[in-house]
Amino acid sequence: MKKIIVPRRMFLSLFALPASLLAATFGLLLYTLPLISVTATARVDTAPPAATAQLRLIRTLKHDYQVNRLAWHPNNKELAVGQNLHKKITVWNTETDQVLHVLNNEPGGVGVMAYSPDGKYLAVGRNFTAKIPDKYHVNIYDSNSGRLIRSLVPPLIIKGGGNNDVQALAFSPDSRYLVANGYGAQSTAAVYDMKTGKTVATLPASTKITDAIMSLAYSPNGKLIAVGRISGTLEIWATGLWKLHHQLDVNRPKAISALDFSPDGHRLAFGSFMGPGVDAKTGQIVSSTSPDDLVILDTSSLKRIKSFASKHGGSVIRGLSFNPSGKMLISGGAAKSIAVHDTNTGDRAVFLDGFPHVAYPALSRDGKLLAIGAGQEVRIYEMTD
Repeated sequence: MKKIIVPRRMFLSLFALPASLLAATFGLLLYTLPLISVTATARVDTAPPAATAQLRLIRTLKHDYQVNRLAWHPNNKELAVGQNLHKKITVWNTETDQVLHVLNNEPGGVGVMAYSPDGKYLAVGRNFTAKIPDKYHVNIYDSNSGRLIRSLVPPLIIKGGGNNDVQALAFSPDSRYLVANGYGAQSTAAVYDMKTGKTVATLPASTKITDAIMSLAYSPNGKLIAVGRISGTLEIWATGLWKLHHQLDVNRPKAISALDFSPDGHRLAFGSFMGPGVDAKTGQIVSSTSPDDLVILDTSSLKRIKSFASKHGGSVIRGLSFNPSGKMLISGGAAKSIAVHDTNTGDRAVFLDGFPHVAYPALSRDGKLLAIGAGQEVRIYEMTD
């Protein structure tokens, strides 16, 4: 395992939750930390799970900015790398270590990125949109040329706030639609037609304007989209007519900060924020005593199949994904650690910690490569289960 030598200096780090949400509930969390020399270590738990996972470091990509946004192209070779306080996005060919594109159209930084399943587009959800003159909240790039081809304008701002920052994106499996949160104090989301850029539907806001959407996920068959809110409310929408199919307070008072469907669509996993939550009825900040921040539900009934603790130190989980076999669940985020759990037992197969900063994971479409952005580098691991 490589040892990362990072110069000791002070830097400004922004907590992984949306800025508008922090200001509204917890206050803006800004802090400084020294970067020190560390070694990220992978350890295999002594009690082996039913399935095993192995990670082997094969490549490290160096950057001149703090990395915490990643997106894999469906070809499993290209990786987009960005940061939420930096205007630059670097697109790498991870097989040749060559930079394919440098995108410099994001003055407010990157809230989230996603490639369309057909590989044609890279969608970038933007941050600090209130300070950007053009006011667009999602930019769409041609993935082959890196050219900006469309900017999406959110619907009319609803009562309660003008923040259009985007923290969650989801493409439909056929690449026809893109769903993005990030308008009206982030309490609702818009559905865009990728051919025209027009809004075809909007998801009604929560009854509480501060109940922001934190996560989105399309089902593999494209018929459902899951919406996770800061209150712990889970919404399941039927995409044909864009009607609310289920609504459940599955995680109160903890936020549903990340979502992913299993490859067969039968299970839905979500990750939590283990800190204080907001009661959607009273608006009061409340704490939870449950140590479990990873939960797997049955998609049809929304009944809990399994719940377990990630051991990420109570931080926000912002990266969550099943591997293609559905045996493993990869999580990471605001903590300086990455966990790989067996989805049947909940046991940790691999745990990586000691990263210099926020560790953000991204699994390639074929499940063979795990990229981890932390500090000023991206480490790429070969993953087997």
